[in-house]
Amino acid sequence: MNTPIITENYAYVHNTHTLFQFESATKIVTASNPEFIQEAKSFGELAPWGDSNTFPQDALEMMKKNNTLSWTSRQIVNSIYASGLRVKKKVLDPLTNAFILQDFEFPEWNAFLLRNTKLHSYQMQKLRDLRTFLLSPTQFLFENGKIVGLKTHQTQRFRYNLQNESGVKEYGYLNAQWEKGKKIEDETTLTFSLIEPDFDAINNLKLLYKEGEKYLYIIKGACEEEYYPSTEWQTILESGWLEISNNEPRFIMAVIQNQAIVNYIIKIKDWYWRAKYGKDWDSWKADKRKQKREETIKEFSDMVGGSLNAGKTMIADVITQLNLDLQSEVKGKTSNFKDFQEAWELVTQPQNTITGSLKEPADTARKEIMLAQGLDVSSFGSVPDQNTQGGSGKSQSMNILMITSEYLRQLSVEDLNFIRDFNGWDSSMTFTYELPVMQTLANVPPAQRDLQIKK
Repeated sequence: MNTPIITENYAYVHNTHTLFQFESATKIVTASNPEFIQEAKSFGELAPWGDSNTFPQDALEMMKKNNTLSWTSRQIVNSIYASGLRVKKKVLDPLTNAFILQDFEFPEWNAFLLRNTKLHSYQMQKLRDLRTFLLSPTQFLFENGKIVGLKTHQTQRFRYNLQNESGVKEYGYLNAQWEKGKKIEDETTLTFSLIEPDFDAINNLKLLYKEGEKYLYIIKGACEEEYYPSTEWQTILESGWLEISNNEPRFIMAVIQNQAIVNYIIKIKDWYWRAKYGKDWDSWKADKRKQKREETIKEFSDMVGGSLNAGKTMIADVITQLNLDLQSEVKGKTSNFKDFQEAWELVTQPQNTITGSLKEPADTARKEIMLAQGLDVSSFGSVPDQNTQGGSGKSQSMNILMITSEYLRQLSVEDLNFIRDFNGWDSSMTFTYELPVMQTLANVPPAQRDLQIKK
């Protein structure tokens, strides 16, 4: 079988037992910010999220394709939610002269719960979206000038309007099909007045409130972006580690089915193709690029494959002015590359299977994905050479995760605090979470190794 197995990052040639690795040398200097690019397409008064207005949909789709990212993200949210939302009363302890939280029955809250039976599901939705996008829209439902209900919408369905001359974003839009090119004029797009709690939002809403108008309360974490925040985990969307992790299992399965053995790994820098084919490379679609890669791989295989070609020399052009070209194309940004780089690198491999050849990048990709989420690699599952502390290491890392996630928990109850104050409920009503503290350390007696709830 001489047909190469090709993915975005790898290609395998059977007759020469050669693995081609298409390395990214430019991605880190050409990565684009997901903050909207208004010039890319006309969206009217809509502030698009990404240059095609599909960034959150694309990001979630990529998350679904990666087991490490999707599973750890789900487990992180479960850990932050812990034992669930609780409502307590803040009172002054006469012995310590400090405020403490006590269990208490609030009639107004109980009445609110009777009409909002999905509240705990909405809390999970908020935590998931705040963790993923640092943004969550909540719709308030009014009755006789009071907030009597709420509904948390999925963040990927939300878009801002462009801010007015005063810098205020007055409206927000919801649509479940932005990826299908929907616009704010479409019948399926819902328009809301926005409540952004920058300053005195409660009194502002009381002054501007109109019966029958729909309102969205926007929970937004600290960020530099004017519209849609960038979160730390999104760095892996541009770094290339997510692509490596996604391609790894599919590629390994394909070559195992063909009983592939790797004798050589040839690493080709991604700028080599632009240097070889010029600006046409950027304009070609994926199928055309794949065809050109196949042609190059065939040229190599024809040259060095078989006994008659033993001892032949392969020549690959190298462009020494690449660094200057890169800097000009990214509008003055400085790259970290040297003025001279080898375009091709050939590494001789011992006789082993493809799984051994790709094991190191696969493990590294998993660790990079977890670290991008601020997660200790020993928290979930097993990463080679990383979990040497047994159950104690896992419990400690999970406790650290729950402690350092307090900011997201406070953000997730911001809309509930707004409802309490807007409706004039008891100001001592406090929304909080009960956090389990794992005690599985070796120095804790076995009888005490359990989950204790932190009140």
